[in-house]
Amino acid sequence: MHSLINSASEQDFELVFVQEPHIIKHTGMPSSFPGWRPFFPAFDNLEAVDPELSSRAITYASLSRFPGSTIETIPSNHRDIVAIAVRPINELPAIIFINIYNQKGSNTTTDHLSTIIRQSERKYDSPAIIVLGDFNLHHELWNPQDYEAVDSGADYLLDTLSTHGLELRSEPGIPTYEHWSGQTSSTTIDLVFTNAIGRDLMFECSTDSNGQHDHVSDHRAITHQTLGFLPLSQQPRPPRIWDKADWDSITSSLQEKIPHINTKFSQSTHSSPSLQRRHLDHAAQSLIDTIADIINKHVPTADIGPRTKR
Repeated sequence: MHSLINSASEQDFELVFVQEPHIIKHTGMPSSFPGWRPFFPAFDNLEAVDPELSSRAITYASLSRFPGSTIETIPSNHRDIVAIAVRPINELPAIIFINIYNQKGSNTTTDHLSTIIRQSERKYDSPAIIVLGDFNLHHELWNPQDYEAVDSGADYLLDTLSTHGLELRSEPGIPTYEHWSGQTSSTTIDLVFTNAIGRDLMFECSTDSNGQHDHVSDHRAITHQTLGFLPLSQQPRPPRIWDKADWDSITSSLQEKIPHINTKFSQSTHSSPSLQRRHLDHAAQSLIDTIADIINKHVPTADIGPRTKR
């Protein structure tokens, strides 16, 4: 993990999506890294979290590239799904990234995925949707040549994604997994799917066949470039006009939403230390996202034109 994140920093990667991360035994959590913000699975009901089970998916975002409230967490209500939304900017749509580890033999992850996509489509105006991860599924649509295994869960996944307009975007037929022993055939189980808007924004998606980014892993990385943001140095950040803020709406929104976050965390104070840490992380992130959302709704920004003094 350290090698992966260090390499991502050196090569200017902005988002890193990891499945089956190394879990630190005494914390029950994946590693954290300076300059990177981790995103974990988020739950509407924190009591649904099983303290004995660690998440098998985590997403890291570069703080230099995505400062403040640029990214919003989307509740996935599943320990192996991390969903985030990169907020709309520069007249581009919101971009939804859904990072998945799929347990073979169950369609539960796919059902949760469908719910997340449906909720995202309702909340955001025509978002780009990108679904990626380790699906542990074989299908003739993406299998390597002469690999004939097909899983019923793959057909179920394709049917579900098709109802939301998502199609395979990663390279079919290119192996992404080979066991260290070499005794099993190379397979393609790491995949990327996008909707039409996601396909338009993702102008490159390729499997790291030469192992440049393997970092002692038996999975090949899939790298992609997605149009979404200007370089940070070029992003004008319009100032807030605080004297025109709708303070009544801000106050009422805070009074309505903040106690709800605090209540959910307070209910977990008698849980195990590991579960309390997860609840605290989620509550802190929910607080940040809630305040940012309230500010965006009720505090106007100034227009920045070519003659604006800064």
